[in-house]
Amino acid sequence: MKDRRFSKAIALTVAGTLALGVSIAGAPAQAATTITWLTDSGANNLARVNSVVKAFQAKNPTIKVKIVTRPGGSTGDNLVKTKLATGTMSDVFDYNSGALVSALNPAKTIVDVSKESFWQNVYPSYKPAVTVAAKQYGAPFGTAGGGALYYNTKVLAAAGVTSVPKTWNDFIAASQKIKANGVDAICGSFADSWSAQLLVLADYFNVQASVKNFAADYSANKAKFAYVPQALASFSKMEQTFALGLYNKNAATTKYSEIGKLIGAGKCGFYPMGTWFTQDIPAENANEVGLMNLPGTSAKSNGLTVWMPGAMYIAKSSKNLVAAKKLQAFVVTKAGTDAWVKGDVYSGPFMTKDQTAAPAGVPLATKNLASLMKGASSPALEYVSAIKGPHLDSICVQVLTGQVSAKEGAALYDKDVAAQAQQLGIKGW
Repeated sequence: MKDRRFSKAIALTVAGTLALGVSIAGAPAQAATTITWLTDSGANNLARVNSVVKAFQAKNPTIKVKIVTRPGGSTGDNLVKTKLATGTMSDVFDYNSGALVSALNPAKTIVDVSKESFWQNVYPSYKPAVTVAAKQYGAPFGTAGGGALYYNTKVLAAAGVTSVPKTWNDFIAASQKIKANGVDAICGSFADSWSAQLLVLADYFNVQASVKNFAADYSANKAKFAYVPQALASFSKMEQTFALGLYNKNAATTKYSEIGKLIGAGKCGFYPMGTWFTQDIPAENANEVGLMNLPGTSAKSNGLTVWMPGAMYIAKSSKNLVAAKKLQAFVVTKAGTDAWVKGDVYSGPFMTKDQTAAPAGVPLATKNLASLMKGASSPALEYVSAIKGPHLDSICVQVLTGQVSAKEGAALYDKDVAAQAQQLGIKGW
């Protein structure tokens, strides 16, 4: 007959062991926490995000990360704002740094991470890119780069262009030679409206080189694109390139994703774009597509407009704050940047102190970027001003397709900026 006192003693021992948190044979494994990550749906982006998730989960087996995608451009931008405003945002999301952060109303929608320990491994120069009202809201996710001009070396050589243009007039002359040689001088991908902004955005080095106080005056409602000649010139460059017929005829319907193959194959000579584009150049053409500064009026003043990396943010609506903070901290470790490169390619420097070193055999454009970074440079306007109009992309498309003039486009953008500043409650607007 079974001894009930013995059975009771065993039961009490097991109960006590479980109460103390001591595992015993047959006890279930610790349940995993699942967090969601909202990110861009681009193929290259998903490759590196999946790589980062895989590396993170290997180090944190009790946390599972579910990837949720959003479209690029203004559609994706509006989705981010809507999700934050309605409290339906994923636990973490990656998004731009710089002026656009203010438009997310971060004090109400994003977790303040100013005091997190991960900042010890982040270069201090990055902090202003995610700072609103003296608080930091994101960790750097991605690489630093610039707004510049890509060019096909073989196309330039075939057209008799023997050196990289150092002034805007030299660039126009080179473009006309390429066109005369039967090749589209400039690639346009205006079907993705965000890509149309680059001539204006990348030209900011030239604006600030001539007008030192432009950012401060612009932010204080004292300077306008339509009335400051050096700023208006950014819009005039779009108008001029369209008027000269330098773009591919189907630029209005061509997508960003198509340009890598086009410029790699020598179907066009130049492409104004941010340096993230390097990853879209086919491997077989990686040493045939170079990178140059967007030139201004003087060869003596030639420099790079620099973009800080985007950031990973944590939504205040997250119910998994501990797990979300672990993922955010992971992306700024060497293991995180290693995973980024493993999932895609090395395309530029990270903003972390123990960052992954540039591997051997990087593309020509990446080598050019390293050289350009050592020269004269200026942060893009959105990193030195809290104001960026949300409709610059569509306005640029209008100028680049001849719907409005440069002056009209600049005036439209000035109105867009004013509306954004008023919405943000910035004094003086």
